[in-house]
Amino acid sequence: MLAPFACSRCKQRKGKCDKALPQCGYCRRKGGLCEYPSAPQSSTVHSSLTALHTQQQVVQQSFPPAFFLDMDIFRQAQLELPQPGLIVPLYVSDLLGGDGKVRQMATTFFNSIHPWMPFISKSWAYKHLLSPLSPVHADSALLLLSIQLINWIPSASANPKTPMYMAAKQFFVELETAGSFSIRVVQAGLLILLYELGHCIYPAAYMSVGTCARQAVALGFDKDIKQGNITGLPWDKIEERRRVWWAILILDRFMNLGNPPRMLATADPGTGDILPADDTPWEQGLLPSSEPSTIGSQSQLKMGRFARFAQATYLLGQVFRHVSDQPRDNTFYEQEAAQLNRTLHALIHLSQSEAETRRLEFCTQTAVCYCALLILEHPSSSKNNEAQVGGQLGDYPTVEPDVIARESARMSQNFLPGGSIPLAEVSPFILHLLYQGCIILSISLREPRAEDANALILLQEALKILTQRWLASEAYLNILAARKAMLEI
Repeated sequence: MLAPFACSRCKQRKGKCDKALPQCGYCRRKGGLCEYPSAPQSSTVHSSLTALHTQQQVVQQSFPPAFFLDMDIFRQAQLELPQPGLIVPLYVSDLLGGDGKVRQMATTFFNSIHPWMPFISKSWAYKHLLSPLSPVHADSALLLLSIQLINWIPSASANPKTPMYMAAKQFFVELETAGSFSIRVVQAGLLILLYELGHCIYPAAYMSVGTCARQAVALGFDKDIKQGNITGLPWDKIEERRRVWWAILILDRFMNLGNPPRMLATADPGTGDILPADDTPWEQGLLPSSEPSTIGSQSQLKMGRFARFAQATYLLGQVFRHVSDQPRDNTFYEQEAAQLNRTLHALIHLSQSEAETRRLEFCTQTAVCYCALLILEHPSSSKNNEAQVGGQLGDYPTVEPDVIARESARMSQNFLPGGSIPLAEVSPFILHLLYQGCIILSISLREPRAEDANALILLQEALKILTQRWLASEAYLNILAARKAMLEI
C-alpha cells in the first residue's frame, strides 16, 4: 500500500518519493522524520515550519545534571550522556543533498582542508559517516554540513553569512540546547569556527573558540594529551580526541596574533603533553611502533605535519606569555627570549628538512613560527618593554623583520600562478604573516631596495589572490590601505 501523496520532505526537496508506508525510502536512508499530508498542502512554508517544530520537539533529550553538578555521583551511578537522536531537520538534509553529493564534498574536504588540519578520522568517516548503511545521527549530519560549509569558495563581493552558514550555526545551537554532547559536535563546531576565522566573521569566531573549548573540556579532551590512557578507549579514538584538542589550541592562539596579551580560552600545554602522532600511520589506522612524542622530548625528523603545527603552536603560546609578562628579572627575561628564539629557528629548520625528505608541505607551521619570531623580537605593538633596546634581546643575533618578510614572499610563490600548491589547499593561517610582511616592507621602502620592492609586490599579489579562497585576506588588504592612508595624513 502506498501513500496518496509524496511526503512533506520529498515535496520540499522537489525529489521523487516512492510513497512507501510508514516511511518512504529517502527518509529511511537519511534517518529523518517522514510525514505524509492527508491532503495537498496550501502553504509549503507553513508545512516546513510545522515539520521543523515537530523535529525540534523530538530531538530534545534528558541530560543528566549530575555530569556538571556532582561528577562522583555521575560515575558511581554509572550514568551515561544521552546519545544523539536520529532526527535530522529538513533544512539540514535538504542542504546536504543526496549520497553522491555528500561523498563528493567529503572527498574535496579530505583533499584540501584535512591535510593541514587533520582532526577528523578519515578511516572513520569513510566507514561510518559516509556509509549508506549507517544511520545518520543528528551530530553526524551537523558534521557533514560543516564539512560542506568549509569547502565553500567565495565569489566576487560574496557575503560569507550564507544560508548554509546560518543553518550550521542554528543546528549547532539546537543540538547544544538539546543536550547533545559528542566529539562530532565539537568537530563540527571547529569547522564552523575555521570558516568564521577564514572569512573574517567576527566576533562570532572569537566566541566560537570558547564554545568549542568548553565542550571539549567537558568531554575530557584536554586530559587526553596527558600521559596515560585513563579512558580505556582504543588508540585511534584517543588520538582523534587529542587532535581535536590540539586544533582548539591552534585556533585559540591564532585568534590572538593581532593582540598577544589578550587572555586565551585554553591553558598552555605542558612539556610532558603528548603531540599528535605521525599523520600517515593514523590515516591508515596503524598503531605507532614507538612511544608518543611529547613537547619536551627530543624532536625527530619524522614527526608529521600536524605534530609540527602543534609544536609551533606551543611555542607561539610561550611567546605570548613572554611578551605579556612584566619582567622582574631582566637577565632571566633575556635568557628566556634567547631560548625561545633558538627553539623557533630549530623548528623552522626541522620543518624544512622534513619537507624535503618526505615531500610534505610545512608552510602553515613555518608561518606560525615566523609570526612568533616577529612578536618575540619586536613586541612594541603588544607592550612597551625597556628590556628590549633596538630590537636586540640579549647578546644573541636576531632576525631582521625584512628578512622574514622576504622569506614570506618566497613562500607565497608556492601558491601564486605556476606554484606547486593549489589555491584550494592553502590554509588561512598564512594570512597574518603575509599582512605583517607587507607592513615591514612598506616601512623598509623608505630606503628603497629592489629586492624589498619585488617582495612587497609578491606579498600584495598573494593577499589579492587569496581573496578567492579566504575573505579574511580582503580584510587584511583593507587594513593595509587604511594604514597607508593614515601615514599620509
